[in-house]
Amino acid sequence: MADTLFDPPTAAPGDYHAHVFQAGVAATEHPRYVPDYAASTEAYLAQLNAHGLAWGTLIQPSFLGTDNSYLLAALQQYPQRLRGVIVVDDVNPSATFNALGGFVKDGFVALHEAGVRGVRLNLIGRQMPDLAGLAWAPILRFMERLDWHLEFQAKAEQQIEIADLLPKLPEDLKIVIDHYGLPQTSLEVELGEHPLFDLVEEAGERLWVKASGPYRCGPGAARAMHDELVFRGFTRFVPGSDWPHTRFEEKCDGAWDGFGR
Repeated sequence: MADTLFDPPTAAPGDYHAHVFQAGVAATEHPRYVPDYAASTEAYLAQLNAHGLAWGTLIQPSFLGTDNSYLLAALQQYPQRLRGVIVVDDVNPSATFNALGGFVKDGFVALHEAGVRGVRLNLIGRQMPDLAGLAWAPILRFMERLDWHLEFQAKAEQQIEIADLLPKLPEDLKIVIDHYGLPQTSLEVELGEHPLFDLVEEAGERLWVKASGPYRCGPGAARAMHDELVFRGFTRFVPGSDWPHTRFEEKCDGAWDGFGR
């Protein structure tokens, strides 16, 4: 298995987690939040420049659902600076790829050429889809073949479900856990009680952790998780700015700290 999460646009340092969107636009029913401001691609690229980073990764935000059009337009406009991670329909994931190429394989090829390198499942407030079922089987095989990753934003109890699913997923499919696994207290980390530790053990070298969004974790919990994973010999962190820090715009201290580790 490759020692990088995916092939970046350049070998220079980059950002593995950010969002772009238009103001007040939602494309899913009952979104948890909808930002009333725009986060443009150009504004994000300016942030990358300010922090000395050559490229970035756009993650489809939850409130845009499976409408990946704004993200894909950004990838098309700036192919030498951006990669992307899309969202697909939980129940019928093939629909996203069929819409692009008529067949799942053609859709995958088109998205890969556009710069997409993964699929994200935001499980906050949602149930785990049937990843071991027939609808997801061809999707996950194509993802494995193209060296894409399956990315989860998941609470602790959902990470237990992910660990249970691992034997049923393609063995070389890379798994990514967002935001340090969202630990809520440093004590649960220090006591070794957070499910991310078992998930790391079960997944082995196929699992990566995003060093991003420490403010989305409990006070001191992100740092505690990072340090404990390092103590246990884990090295597969990828740094993410989480720009523009949705819902934490005024509390985003440490957003870029992961790039200095």
